[in-house]
Amino acid sequence: MKSIPVGMVLAVMCSLSACDKIPSETSSTAASSQEAIPDPEAFLTRLYAHYSGKPADTSFSPTGAQAPLWFDREMVGLMAEDTRLANGEVGALDGDPICDCQDFGTLSANIKIEQVTATTARASVIITETGATYSPAARQPRTITYDLVMEDGDWRIHDIGTKDMPSLHDWLVKSNAEASSR
Repeated sequence: MKSIPVGMVLAVMCSLSACDKIPSETSSTAASSQEAIPDPEAFLTRLYAHYSGKPADTSFSPTGAQAPLWFDREMVGLMAEDTRLANGEVGALDGDPICDCQDFGTLSANIKIEQVTATTARASVIITETGATYSPAARQPRTITYDLVMEDGDWRIHDIGTKDMPSLHDWLVKSNAEASSR
């Protein structure tokens, strides 16, 4: 029987054990990437903070110049196309989908995350106008659903749904197609 030199056994064992190790740079990068990703509830809380001040932040325009901060690239493109097709008039999107309204006062938002993965999330938000200047009917709670996607290291809105419009995304696609065929 041949004997194997101890040095060779140690060299093989060391090389095999190195295969099981994750380089420290990779593991710390993965950990910091996960820590850097905010949760979808924090994103929606930041979004609705614009509606909760006294008075509400009327300079906030989530579908205008600030849209890329809140919507994914596809939705920003759909909204921009809606504006382009309107030829200087008000486009099909004539209100604020975040509050499901045209004019808003102060809102309260009850956020519930229903499903979340590393790259997608689904949430529902029950909003209520809290300003006394609105009629009792306008102050009734309404539910808005959100499909969020991870884009550029933060959550973005891919779609919004309400009772009357289950998918803003699909509605804009249809509206833009109809407007471009005229």
